[in-house]
Amino acid sequence: MSRAPSVQGAVIIDGRWLGAVGLLTGTTSVRVTGGLLTRHQPDESDADARTAWVIAALADQPWLRAGARVAAVLPRAHAALKRIEFPESVAANEVRSAVRLQMARQLSVSGEPAVDYRPLERAGAGRHVLAAAASAESMARAKGVAERAGFRVGSVGLSCEGLARLAEDRAAPDGAVVVAMGLTPGSVESVAADAGGLLLARSADIEDPSDDAATAALLAIEWRRTIMAVHATLGSKPSIRTLFLSSVGDTVIAALRRAIADPSLAFEVVEAETLAAFPDSMQPRDRTRLACVVASVLTPRERRLDFLHPRMPPDTSAARRRRVLMAFLIGVFAIGGLYTTATRSLSSARAELESVNRQIAALSESHERALRARLRVEHARAWTGARMDWLAHFRSLCDQLPPTSESVLDEITGRSVPEIAYAPAGGVGGKAWSTRIQAVIDVSGSAVKREVADALRARLVADDRYQIKTKGPDLPDRYALTLATDRPRPDVAPPAAKTPATSKEAVDGKKGVKGNVPIDKGSGS
Repeated sequence: MSRAPSVQGAVIIDGRWLGAVGLLTGTTSVRVTGGLLTRHQPDESDADARTAWVIAALADQPWLRAGARVAAVLPRAHAALKRIEFPESVAANEVRSAVRLQMARQLSVSGEPAVDYRPLERAGAGRHVLAAAASAESMARAKGVAERAGFRVGSVGLSCEGLARLAEDRAAPDGAVVVAMGLTPGSVESVAADAGGLLLARSADIEDPSDDAATAALLAIEWRRTIMAVHATLGSKPSIRTLFLSSVGDTVIAALRRAIADPSLAFEVVEAETLAAFPDSMQPRDRTRLACVVASVLTPRERRLDFLHPRMPPDTSAARRRRVLMAFLIGVFAIGGLYTTATRSLSSARAELESVNRQIAALSESHERALRARLRVEHARAWTGARMDWLAHFRSLCDQLPPTSESVLDEITGRSVPEIAYAPAGGVGGKAWSTRIQAVIDVSGSAVKREVADALRARLVADDRYQIKTKGPDLPDRYALTLATDRPRPDVAPPAAKTPATSKEAVDGKKGVKGNVPIDKGSGS
């Protein structure tokens, strides 16, 4: 299941109707906390009165508090949609500019339009995209009203995108076309899609949404017009499958079936309750008229349009960043070499000092006290001197993570488990201390499907640099792993230690041979 967007509600102004829903997003489900459907009574030409009415209506809703992050939804009629095919000669980083040029011709209004697009997986050569453009006036009105009401606008999309997702998900590669229909607060919307993506989207205003018979008749008319538009677009008459987004008990369904009057038609009702849990106090008719708004907000970002955050072209500066990173790593290696040389010189000097200390060990009790104090200092230095290259380990693990379109990394943490041992037989000095440090890394996140998490787990198991253990129950859309390694860097072999402990004992948190420290009692992070 795709992660729902991080918004607490959605607002749509459809004609003289205002619709709003509050959303509570969980890890596996979405709950509608409340809904509002009300009609605008003042004169539509008075923009200030209209805005004041919207602000007052939203201020009285306890489930949509001021300061909440909301999605502004535009009705289908407020934007121009177009399927565009670009030749293969158009580079990926040029598509955005080409789309803006094409869509600027679709809107004959003043001001710079808001334009966004998403790719379509259609057969044939070239690049296929679905482009949309909304006028600057529509964007300013939708965004401005929400902000004046005290909300933070997270996105601006179209109400038909939820229907488009339903149609595209149910389209089969046999050439059949899926027509999805639904209601918004003030209009009937319909879309058509085949296996290659969205074909078209339409809308028509509703005079009286409370009249079920008139609404069903308008739905039937729009269904026939959509079918005719599909035939004109494809130049053929494919088989049609119809979906209607509604709520259980809605009387419009029966009236719509009678109005279409085609028993051979594949007709399916998609219940709004499959998208989100609605409160029991909300009437089925209100759920039906707000279902398209909920479905559009819950559509994943890669499959929807957002006029507030349009899709950006590919990053052409990635190669330059890689060169800068490579130069940085070379600098790290150079500094590491200098540090190693300095450490060896320091170790040699300490050995000479310890030789002198052995000659004067028997001179006085005060020297013995000084020796004990010095040994404590050496112990502390050996303890604090253990180092682990966390950047290298995190980079090695991040390189093996799935792409962001398939997985979202929730958390990656690390902690070090140092172990310091002193061998009296080796004498007093640096050579008598053995230092061993183990890195324990916790990785957790979510995946769009089980195969992605399984593939990640298989890659890490095959990587002999780490010992891996799964944390918690095995979930289809999540992974939580614990990795342990003795290597200070992924590309450096683990150092030899006088009191080694197996990685499995460290991961399990069990006590090993004498001197080992369990990983759950380790220090550092």
